[in-house]
Amino acid sequence: PRSEATTMASASTADTTNMQEAGFTIGDLSRETSSRARQELAMLEVRARREVRAARARAAAARRTAAIYRDKLVPLRAKVVAQTQLHYNFMLLGVDHLLEVKREEIKARTMQVHALKDYWTERAKLDLATGGPVAAVPAADKPAPAPEPEPAPDHRNHGDHQ
Repeated sequence: PRSEATTMASASTADTTNMQEAGFTIGDLSRETSSRARQELAMLEVRARREVRAARARAAAARRTAAIYRDKLVPLRAKVVAQTQLHYNFMLLGVDHLLEVKREEIKARTMQVHALKDYWTERAKLDLATGGPVAAVPAADKPAPAPEPEPAPDHRNHGDHQ
């Protein structure tokens, strides 16, 4: 009766003998394994770079969208509300129109919040893809600038009424 260790040693010796008969050596097998590992590593590196580029592009696009809301759309809506308020004060427009314009401003601010959420989500995905924070994508979380106050209407000529 053969022991298990003897059986395994015989099998290993038989495998080595079969490989040598086929023209392979242990060195050939080691080089083959090493070459395959290098190829897999190179493929992983290419895939990782592709994922990082895609995540960076998505974060940059989301940043631009958030900046458009912050710098252009929300301030514009605030100006429209201020002008509409003046027209309402002079009784040139009704309350329905003023409320509609205010709704549009609120919608723009809501969309700005969603754009910021999208930016930070994409930024987190980029940080995850790179294994740490990335300083190259500037933050787009500055608050919207306050609209400039409209000058008060000139009422100097209204006091002369009798």
